[in-house]
This record gives sequence, C-alpha cells and structure tokens, in this order.
Amino acid sequence: MANYYQSSLTLRGERETMEKIFDSIKDEESKRVIDFEKVIPMPEELNIESSSDPEFLIILLLRQSRLSLCYGPYSPEVKMARDRYEHMDDERKEKNEELARKYLMNISKHGYANWYSFHIGEWGTKWNSIEGYGTQRREGDTIYFETANGFCEPIIEALSKQYPDVEFIYEAADEDIGSNTIKGTYKNGEFEGVREHRTPAAFDIAFEMYPEQKKEFHQLEDGTWSCNEEDE
Repeated sequence: MANYYQSSLTLRGERETMEKIFDSIKDEESKRVIDFEKVIPMPEELNIESSSDPEFLIILLLRQSRLSLCYGPYSPEVKMARDRYEHMDDERKEKNEELARKYLMNISKHGYANWYSFHIGEWGTKWNSIEGYGTQRREGDTIYFETANGFCEPIIEALSKQYPDVEFIYEAADEDIGSNTIKGTYKNGEFEGVREHRTPAAFDIAFEMYPEQKKEFHQLEDGTWSCNEEDE
C-alpha cells in the first residue's frame, strides 16, 4: 500500500520563463499539472512488469555464471532464490526466466530493471504525479499535486538545473501527519531548506499541506503535537 504525499511547487523568476516551465511540464490529456515523464523520461523498455520472482532468478543467474562475488554458495539469498524457483510450475518458470533476461538487459543498458526501479531511482516516487484530495491544480505561480511513497526531489532538482535563474520552492508532507516532510528552495540544483520527521516543525509543514487535519491534534507544553484520538 502506498503512502501519499501532498506537495506544492511555487516558481519565482521572470514571468515568461515561469510560464514556459508550467507549459512544458503539464500534460493536457492526463490533466497533470506536472508530468514527471516530461522532465525525466523513462525508456520504453523499462515499462514491464515489476516482480520479485525474476529478481530472485537474477541472483541464481549471477551465481551460476560466477559474475557476482557478493553471494557465497550457502548464502541465504541464493538458498531462498533456489527454493523459490524450484517451487514454481513450468509456466511460471518460463515467464520469470524471460522477465529476468529482460531485467538483466535493461540493467546493462539503462541501469534499471523495470519501471518501478526507474521511478524510485530517477523520480523519487512510486508513480507519476497523482491527484489526491482534489489537489492536481494550479493557483497563480503554485501547482499542487500528490506523489506516492516519496518526495519527487530528483524532478525538482532537474528542473532547477535546467532553469538556473528560477527558484523552485518545494513543500511536501506525508499523509501520516508529522512524518516525512520537506520545505525549501531548489536553485540551480542546490537545495536550501529542511527535512523534518516527527518534530514540531514537521507538524507545522504537515498542517500547511493538510490544514483540515489540524483540528484532529492538540499541541503539548513541549511544543510537540498529539492526536486527539490517542489521548481519549
């Protein structure tokens, strides 16, 4: 199950440049205000199933071909992979052997096995930008969107390098209020700001992203926040 992160991105710079950026990153068909594919495109070959079965097969293939020195002959990784493989029926074996070959080819060519590893590595998130709480929108010089299982920092960093004279003010918070928050500015690839988790500052950022949630919490004398339900 994914954790969702409410995000906002505000641009500061010359009007013509900012409008160029907003136009270049949006996607009319999907109604996304920011389409990660337009910033860091994914090779089409990586758009294949993501599964742990072929990943275990790769361990076996590497061991058998003696291309890897990190797994010994009695390592738990190899034993688990072998046991998992031997319990597959023939159809599943054939499917995953083919998928494992594609994974190895993709890793060799692109550095990633499939869409999932690319998204996590290059975008910082499980999926493209998504809409949650009705937030896929633009208001003035700010766009609102959500991500899954992580911040899209690599996307913001890439944009800031492409447009070094523009400030990209990025703020995001986990739907688990008080967990995993970020607030700061990217300029020419450099970040200046804070990343907070379970601190008073983290709750402040979370309440900016989820203002309707603040009524569910109360602040303690030491500045921390507690959920009302937990104290009942």
